[in-house]
Amino acid sequence: MFSDCPQPVNVLVIVLPIVIGIVLAGLIALIVWKIYQTIRDKREWVNFENEMKKSKWTKVRDLWYLIFCLFCYRTLCLCFAIERILLQAPIHG
Repeated sequence: MFSDCPQPVNVLVIVLPIVIGIVLAGLIALIVWKIYQTIRDKREWVNFENEMKKSKWTKVRDLWYLIFCLFCYRTLCLCFAIERILLQAPIHG
């Protein structure tokens, strides 16, 4: 009765290669993008280092930073010294 009907198609034979192809294409795209970004970042880093070497403000900024650090350190030491003197002073009263 149904002798002229074709055999049913196996869905996995059609769907599985398509899914694997999409996943592999995505992985390849991610790998290519990562390589591109790494090369681009290395170039940007070299440009940044060259600009920092050429910069005339780096030394001045470092100098002001050093002055600020020394000021804070000396102020802190002075506060601790005053506290130590006050704690050693006898209390009258």
